[in-house]
Amino acid sequence: MKPLILPFAVALLATLGCERHTIVIETAPATPSPATEAKTRTLETSRLGASVEKYEREPTAGHHADVKKALAGSLPTGLTIAGENVRPPIADPFIFVADLGSNALSLSGSVPSENARKEVRDLSRQLFRRPGLDDRLELASGAPKNWDDAVAAALRALSQLESGKIALSGLAVTIEGVAPDKGTAVAVSYQLRRDLPALFSTSESISWKEAAASQDIAARVIPRIKDSAHADSQLPKGGLPNLLPLLDNE
Repeated sequence: MKPLILPFAVALLATLGCERHTIVIETAPATPSPATEAKTRTLETSRLGASVEKYEREPTAGHHADVKKALAGSLPTGLTIAGENVRPPIADPFIFVADLGSNALSLSGSVPSENARKEVRDLSRQLFRRPGLDDRLELASGAPKNWDDAVAAALRALSQLESGKIALSGLAVTIEGVAPDKGTAVAVSYQLRRDLPALFSTSESISWKEAAASQDIAARVIPRIKDSAHADSQLPKGGLPNLLPLLDNE
């Protein structure tokens, strides 16, 4: 084995966060001939003895990115990557969150692949008229079956709200937020239940503007009524207290 190849393999193993991993390195002479066969070396490491200090850590999305970067970088002379199957760490539960604010849509949690990330971002750009898209998703394994369809259905439901949040945790989907009116709130709940894949469950907590406004007015008026009742007990019989008008900035 050429002197540069072993250090490369050891460095690559050092970036892995799993308990056991194998690298197969194929080398060939600079001028191959039919009489010369490629040599194969297998390097294995596990959490034993002196290796504990190097490999005693839990795998993270960062480790996965480091390995991918190393495999995509320049290789020592005579070394080629015949194939790789390096998977990101498992997320259990597999969580995805989309938070819709006034100026941006924030994405966080896990995503199963870079292709899935692109699909989520592209769909988000189509559905939401927000100037900002904050992508804090990290690669992870363990996404449930039909995860992409569930995320698409949840994002479509969220896009009908003025503000809100969706969260997928395993097979459980929750949505909360404010709709422009009661009809939209009801339609969003129905749409989400209809479009989610069969294995997924959902819970909704959606209010609407009229209801929110009524609650706000009640919160401002009820204390005044209580104050009036207290004042009424101190007035002459038959007297009525004067209520101050509600101001727009209250």
